[in-house]
Amino acid sequence: MEEPSNPMTITGVLSFGRRMELEDLIALVEERLLPFNRFRMRIDRPESRGARWVPDEAFDIREHIIPTELPHPGGHEGLERLVSDLMSQPLSFERSPWTFHLVQDVDDEIATAF
Repeated sequence: MEEPSNPMTITGVLSFGRRMELEDLIALVEERLLPFNRFRMRIDRPESRGARWVPDEAFDIREHIIPTELPHPGGHEGLERLVSDLMSQPLSFERSPWTFHLVQDVDDEIATAF
């Protein structure tokens, strides 16, 4: 179903009541997601009918959690622009196809877009 003009990306936004430092988010993802093997797997031969999930031998969590700046004008409008841009970018099949983008200071909220 994945097409260059129509990426099959699921996107959500989480807001936290306090500043989330990069190392805290990494620890949270390691604790909550990485116990499930699928989050350490990539898709082999995604363009073929024989596509399958395989272990990502080069898995590095820091390739999946990205500190990200809000585009102008910032605030919720900037966050909406950022999420829209992220939703239209295809995920890489060279590694496990998921990312978190850590965004700080969205109108006194802390948000993580993924």
